[in-house]
Amino acid sequence: MLPKMPKSPPKRTRRAPASLVIAEPVAKKAKAAARTTKDERELAALLQRHLRQLGLERARVVAVAMKAGQGADLRFEGIPAARVDLLKKGIT
Repeated sequence: MLPKMPKSPPKRTRRAPASLVIAEPVAKKAKAAARTTKDERELAALLQRHLRQLGLERARVVAVAMKAGQGADLRFEGIPAARVDLLKKGIT
């Protein structure tokens, strides 16, 4: 067993001078939320209607928001690989 050592004195702390203390943190700018526009959502709905009229009943087109300030991406779902040729007809 090791002999007991005397406790070390508490560490001294210094406070920064008042001139160095920052009173309030700098407010960060809130990021703008990425949203789709009404036109982008209407385009997605129009394309979905065209695809369903061509017989693709499960077709779904969704406008997906990207970063703020960028245009939306379109996501196509429910289109069978065997009928992908109808996709071209549905968007023209």
